[in-house]
Amino acid sequence: MRLSCLTRMQRILAYCRRFAHNARHSSSRLTGYHSAAQLQRALMGVVHQEQLISFAEECKEASQSSSRHRRPTPIIQPLSNLPPEGITAASAFLTTGVDYAGPFFITSARLRDAAVTKTYLVVFICFATKAVHFEVASKLSSAIFIVAYRRFIARRGHPTVIFSDNGTNFVGAHHELRDLSRLLGSPKHQQSLSAADVRTSSGLL
Repeated sequence: MRLSCLTRMQRILAYCRRFAHNARHSSSRLTGYHSAAQLQRALMGVVHQEQLISFAEECKEASQSSSRHRRPTPIIQPLSNLPPEGITAASAFLTTGVDYAGPFFITSARLRDAAVTKTYLVVFICFATKAVHFEVASKLSSAIFIVAYRRFIARRGHPTVIFSDNGTNFVGAHHELRDLSRLLGSPKHQQSLSAADVRTSSGLL
């Protein structure tokens, strides 16, 4: 039977189901208007029948558990190789990565008109233990970084190798990236590291 009206088909199926119910259960016959639940079940029956016709192959695969969607090929995320320093056991912060976080905006007091200051976090990461050490830096400059570095070595000791990404993974503005790149490669910064017999290496943290 071909019908162009979905509502008509829905009601015809509802009447057919009512007739079948009344024929089987004469003691609990259904009469009167169709309820919303009866019409909804009839609509689901129409949709189900249409799916069996339109998606016969997919329904067959699903019933036989042979659908390719039930056995998807896992997606393996490729990982880059870690540097040897990152997988070799060593003392804490002997091999260290350095990066910046921020900027953060802080106030000097809990007042309405308190001055807002932009600060950064210098993040030192131990390659062997993955321990993290934070130092506060008021700005991106060689002098401020050296002060933060000296506070770091006073607490953790001298590292032998420092890795940095030279600011390539920063999310700040372009001029902040440029300032950080200049900071990590500045002669004053390199001179301070040379005095402590620390060599630097550019790489991923």
